Amino acid sequence: MFEKKDYDKEILNINKRSKKHTCLYSDCLGKTIYSHAISKSISIEKISENGHVKKFSPIRHGDEKIPKISDVGINEATAFNGFCHLHDGFFNDIDEREINNLRDLFLQIYRSISCVYYYEQIGDVLYPDIDIDEAVKIIVNNQITKDEIDLTQDKLYKVKGFLSDEMARANNIKNSELNKRKEEINRVRNYFLNNIHELDECKYTNRKLNEKGTELQTIKFNDFDYALFYYITDFQVPVAINTMHNLNYDGRNFLFFYIVIPYEASNIIIGVMENNLPPEYYDKIITLIDDAFKNRLSVLNFIETLVISSPDETYFKPCIINNMRKEKLDFILNDFMFLHEFLSFDKYFLEYDVSIFDELRTSIISEGINVFNESELDKIHTLPMRESIDVRKNKMMSKIMRENITIKSLKNDL
Repeated sequence: MFEKKDYDKEILNINKRSKKHTCLYSDCLGKTIYSHAISKSISIEKISENGHVKKFSPIRHGDEKIPKISDVGINEATAFNGFCHLHDGFFNDIDEREINNLRDLFLQIYRSISCVYYYEQIGDVLYPDIDIDEAVKIIVNNQITKDEIDLTQDKLYKVKGFLSDEMARANNIKNSELNKRKEEINRVRNYFLNNIHELDECKYTNRKLNEKGTELQTIKFNDFDYALFYYITDFQVPVAINTMHNLNYDGRNFLFFYIVIPYEASNIIIGVMENNLPPEYYDKIITLIDDAFKNRLSVLNFIETLVISSPDETYFKPCIINNMRKEKLDFILNDFMFLHEFLSFDKYFLEYDVSIFDELRTSIISEGINVFNESELDKIHTLPMRESIDVRKNKMMSKIMRENITIKSLKNDL
């Protein structure tokens, strides 16, 4: 019923190193090189062991996806075919030293969201057009068999014509939704590029960022409907994240972008989100973010919550995975498989109930600087109850059927 695609091959072609893509920098027609969204030398290498990091990479077995963690070389981690050699040099400052001023911050946001924009191509593979002729044939033959009726040639011609029109309309709606999301991502990334140009033209001051371990900083813009926040830790969480969350509310999509960059002894955490969140969730989300940066443990909890809601775009220091007991690793991998349980407005940013960075958590608690709830230690040793895998799968499939843009467009039309 859908156009035939070799999904694995097409996604591999998007993911692999290739010179056939065009540079994402405005008006550049140069061919891309394979480069990193997050600096290899001062970030990815800092959490690597023997030239590798760990990443969630489920494998297919027939129609089933099997959860798995794989090794990824530091030359591939966060890499994409985004910019030509000339414009990749645009990012030298944040490749060679830690982000410490406004221009660096905007540069990293532009680079990270460009990576997200590049990988939006995968949506075209995952949501192929309906093969109209094949779909009409299946529906008509099924209906004739079901109703045991004979259609005259004239009626059959009209039915096929109606179905063809509706299928074409469904394809158009689906493609319009995908393009709308890509256009929005492109608009956001180019806003930060324009701000970089304005800083370079001295239209406003390129001020220094806050010191490590001080306070959460929020930046709003008079001419833009997104805001950003950043926080620089004074300790290292051995993980890198470059992700976008797409949450649906009442038929409208809201985009959230997050970046967690590790350095030698710190991380910078960056978020970009819309100002106009649904009213009933705005205060809750803003409060949860504010509370996430009160102390070291709350920062760790926030990063673990980001990890569980961004498994495909998270890179771990190998010892974090290698030292985890099998029962816990299997539990977390299963949670990775059911991403829908963590990505909805009702559950957004609710603290993850399992410890991922056990050694760091123990170290922070043992410092005794703040008084912590006993449950913070329990997260290390105790696994909470979850519904059965079958129940979780059924709920996931139900959500996919409700929110798949091709299926939704068909329901609206037929």
